Amino acid sequence: MTRSLMIGKKEEYIDDPNDEKPLDWDKPKTIPDMDAKKPDDWDDDMDGEWKRPEKHNPEYKGEWSPRRIENPKYKGQWKPAQIDNPDYKPDPELYIQDDIGYVGFDLWQVDSGSIFDNILITDSPDFAKQEGERLWRKRHDNELAEDQSATKSDSDKETDKAAEEPTEEDEDVKPAENPSGDHDEL
Repeated sequence: MTRSLMIGKKEEYIDDPNDEKPLDWDKPKTIPDMDAKKPDDWDDDMDGEWKRPEKHNPEYKGEWSPRRIENPKYKGQWKPAQIDNPDYKPDPELYIQDDIGYVGFDLWQVDSGSIFDNILITDSPDFAKQEGERLWRKRHDNELAEDQSATKSDSDKETDKAAEEPTEEDEDVKPAENPSGDHDEL
């Protein structure tokens, strides 16, 4: 719970009452550009009285404000006194949860395709190892065997494809001539 009280608030830092504005501080933000000249085609009757354009004043120091010093009356941020809560009753089983059916992950990843499965929440490393061997090891071994057979079948397909591709010797062989002419050429 947060509370804030603004009545009669004392600030940690206050303006220094002994600080005075320097005499050379009041320089204007812009000054007339003395290098500018009235255009030759300027007509005062039509265009109005010509005024020099303004440019940034390099001597301008900004709006003056007194420096800040520590407030000798500042006591820090006020906090209410802490007392025992008469309604508080400790719950020794606060951490006990019913069976958890879902686990959520909030993460950022560059490449998609990550899969999370076989999630076990326990406080026993021995139980985690036992269940890992019982459930994960069997599935892992089966998935590994499937990946190897898929890789093998892919390499077999590449071998078959290579066998079907014509070689240089095959390119020299000309197709058979059809002397009877009983079909059209495409």
